[in-house]
Amino acid sequence: VEGDFTVPIDFNQIGWLLKGLLKDVSTSEPTTGVYEHTFTPTDDPYLDCFTVEKNLDDFLIIRAINTSIVSMELEAPVGEIITATISLHANKFEKRTSALSPSYPDLSVCTSNDATVTIDGASAKVNAFRLTIENTLGIDESYILGSADYLRPTLNWREGTIEMDLILEDSSIFDKYDAGTEISSLVFDVVGKEISGGYNYELKVTSDKAIITEWSSELRRERLIQSVTVRLLDMTNKLSILLRNTVSSY
Repeated sequence: VEGDFTVPIDFNQIGWLLKGLLKDVSTSEPTTGVYEHTFTPTDDPYLDCFTVEKNLDDFLIIRAINTSIVSMELEAPVGEIITATISLHANKFEKRTSALSPSYPDLSVCTSNDATVTIDGASAKVNAFRLTIENTLGIDESYILGSADYLRPTLNWREGTIEMDLILEDSSIFDKYDAGTEISSLVFDVVGKEISGGYNYELKVTSDKAIITEWSSELRRERLIQSVTVRLLDMTNKLSILLRNTVSSY
């Protein structure tokens, strides 16, 4: 059973999705009521699984059981709210007739205007972007002979890319692409409003091994804007995502 859904990014709620995507997380409290969660890709062959329920109407619910996150795509067109599209794979689904009554928290959202990127010390403003992290699961390998059900799918490998329209101040990032050299430090940062004590909501993606694979040639008179695609390398060892919010644990 496969499916996907799209939601606006909320700094407090996205942590559950990041844990499902990457699994490993450590948490610290730099000041009272402010928490920093660092998510890293697990080397465990099995991701966490969970149950997803969806109301089709007031009387019918679809419940997806033993669900894994296949991919997460964070995206924001110019000046718009950042959204996350989550692709799922579930063991099976069943129908229920008892209605759900979900609660909807106040959202702390952000837009593409809140995003910046720093590549080997050279910073640029992000005009629009799409960041994708994908888990490749061994689904066909997980079936049990003679059974319609299967075990949790194994995690084979991960892939990650960031497509960005950047507002550049100079040619530093282009020089990195032109030389064909790997990036040893990439920081993609989204900063929201202040929580307290000078600490802001924040989502920071850090990769210590990446390479620019595509670079557009479009120039604009008012400012230099380039479309850039970066491939994240060695995801298991070189990727981390820091999430700062008011949630104590995931």
